[in-house]
Amino acid sequence: MATSIHTDIQEHVEMSAKKIIREQLTPWKFFHSSKRLNVTRFDGTKISYEGSDFSGSPSEIFWSDYIEPFLKDLINNEISVTYDKAKANYIDNCKALDELEAILFSYCVKVYREMADIDQKLRGKGIPDSVQKRPIDKKTDAIKEYISERITSKKEIILSTPWYEKPWVKAWPVLVTMAVSIANLLLSIYNNFFK
Repeated sequence: MATSIHTDIQEHVEMSAKKIIREQLTPWKFFHSSKRLNVTRFDGTKISYEGSDFSGSPSEIFWSDYIEPFLKDLINNEISVTYDKAKANYIDNCKALDELEAILFSYCVKVYREMADIDQKLRGKGIPDSVQKRPIDKKTDAIKEYISERITSKKEIILSTPWYEKPWVKAWPVLVTMAVSIANLLLSIYNNFFK
């Protein structure tokens, strides 16, 4: 059964993935147009092309560690957001992170599929079926491994947290107050009826 924050997690990841597609991939769709291609790598350096062929350098840049830093940043941010949201809502962090793992992989695959579609259209010069779609298996396998490593690492940190730092332990003042109130009530009843 999904956690109560599953939908929130999915919507947040979807919004982040769509932003990557919109800002980092969509400009490549217009590579062959009269517009100049201007995109910014994750490290802040600019990529700019005008009126050239997509083969060679542009294609290499597109597929060589261009999108991965954005995806890794998305993954790390979503792990933090999910952890904080689960903690704030007293939800099992490990379960929330397991849900996040599947969601992250799904959206990273969507990003790579979008890249493969753009690549096919650009190499086919407007006739995508004239060239084979580039396989993305190695890319998706690598990002799946990265997601798994990051989620596992975060879960190990959670599981190594001392018992007295767990969220349910932080509720002890409320429990003690309730126990003392009940004890006072019972003592009051005893004193009124049995003395």
